[in-house]
Amino acid sequence: FRSQSASTRRREARLDVRIFVQPVLPCADEHLLLDTIEESATTTNSWGHFVAQQARHLLALHSTIMTSGALVNDPREATVFYVPAFWSMLIERHEHQCLSDQFVLLRRSWEYSRNAGYDHFFAAGIQHPFNPCTTYGCAIET
Repeated sequence: FRSQSASTRRREARLDVRIFVQPVLPCADEHLLLDTIEESATTTNSWGHFVAQQARHLLALHSTIMTSGALVNDPREATVFYVPAFWSMLIERHEHQCLSDQFVLLRRSWEYSRNAGYDHFFAAGIQHPFNPCTTYGCAIET
């Protein structure tokens, strides 16, 4: 009998994770992040720069999940479900109808309702920080 090292157990545990990517509306997907980043290039607003920083963080998390090698095409094979809808960005951009429609779509899916959503996860990114202006000057805006 040989004891497994912690790293071996972690590696084996990772192999057991099978992620199904839940369909989302086009208004809530990664294009929302890309548009936010692109629009920040022309803003002088410090909050706009912070929101773009948040979008870049969300995009990095999303890309990592999507290239993880743990994705499955059949939801019946999944151990967890990833919902690539970016709620904080929808709120920040005042996309209230899209936000509402996305929740309706999610609640209607059998994958979500089978375990009350407990097996679903989201890329939350960074939320309102204590100081959003660590790398650039904060503008006092009225």
